[in-house]
Amino acid sequence: MTTDEQPIPEPDRPQLSEVLPELADELTRLLRDTGESELANVIGCQRFHGWCCCTDDFCQSFRTAPEPNGPYGYGHRNIPLHPEQGMIVIDVVHDAVMYVEVLFRPEVPAAFRTRPSSAPLSRTREARLSRYTRP
Repeated sequence: MTTDEQPIPEPDRPQLSEVLPELADELTRLLRDTGESELANVIGCQRFHGWCCCTDDFCQSFRTAPEPNGPYGYGHRNIPLHPEQGMIVIDVVHDAVMYVEVLFRPEVPAAFRTRPSSAPLSRTREARLSRYTRP
């Protein structure tokens, strides 16, 4: 975020189902398969907060909540899922999805190859989604 940009209000952040619809559907199915029906019902509605900032080319992980100032702490648990390709682990704190670790899934960010612009956020879907593109 540049100094000219303001934090994006939660309602203006796109839902996971808007940013990565195929992955959202897959996460819903995988969560149901592991007995996490309540999380499966809401995963597609989670707000997209941004990509992992690491530079590993095998990482397609992303945040669904603001980045914490330290460890998640009490109430944190990991849910390892079993996709046909790659690895997916969901970080949950008190039944809220915080982070989705996606590894070795190069098709996931295929539509997101450029960095977010520093232009003010428009309310159009395309402009909202363009803020979350990945290098």
